[in-house]
Order: sequence, then C-alpha cells, then structure tokens
Amino acid sequence: MSEDQFNGVIKEGVGRVQDAAGGLVGDEKLQAEGKLKEALGGAQQAYGKVKDKADEALHQARDKADAALHQAKDKAQDIVGEVETYTREKPLTALGIGVGVGIVLGVLLAGGGRTVYVRGAKSGWI
Repeated sequence: MSEDQFNGVIKEGVGRVQDAAGGLVGDEKLQAEGKLKEALGGAQQAYGKVKDKADEALHQARDKADAALHQAKDKAQDIVGEVETYTREKPLTALGIGVGVGIVLGVLLAGGGRTVYVRGAKSGWI
C-alpha cells in the first residue's frame, strides 16, 4: 500500500467518524465536513492505486526495453563475429563485396548528377 493509499484510508476513516459524530449530536456542519473528508479520502486512495499501477507499468516497460536492448546487442555481436570469421576465411571475396557495396553507395549518394538552374528575375540565368 502506497503512502497516498494509506493517507486516503486514514482520511476516509476520520471522515466517517466525523460524519457519525455530527449525526449523533445533530451538527450538520460537522457531518458535512465528515462526508467531504470521507470523499477526499476515497479519491486519494484511488489516486494512490492508479499511481501504483502506472509505476508498475513503467517498470515493466523499462524491463522489456532493457531486455530488447541486450538482445539486440547480442545479435549485433553475433553478426560482427560472423562477418569477421567470413573475412578471415575468404578475404578476397570479402574485399570484392566491400568494393561492390562502396560503388553502390557512391552511386546512390551522388544522385543523378543533374544540374538544376534557377532563372533570376532580372539577370537571366544564375
């Protein structure tokens, strides 16, 4: 039980006692204050429950994210290990693959090589 839930239970109990005391002595103001404290106590309990559930969900999400991160790191290390092994076993093939990837990336990053001209308002071609 969280602090908010505990305080809500106390406040609700005090409100019930105050409501009952007000009813016994005929003090409507005391009775109304008791009912208000009781309602506020119930609201504080509900807030505490929601807060606890949210904290629990946050911790579960954090744990899942940590697990996914560790899994991704392990997978990346496995792939790096496989590439390293392949490169040591077949260095010329690995070199050829690297050159091919470099050429493809160069072509993709260079664009089409088109020149774009912007016509100025007064001076002609810029």
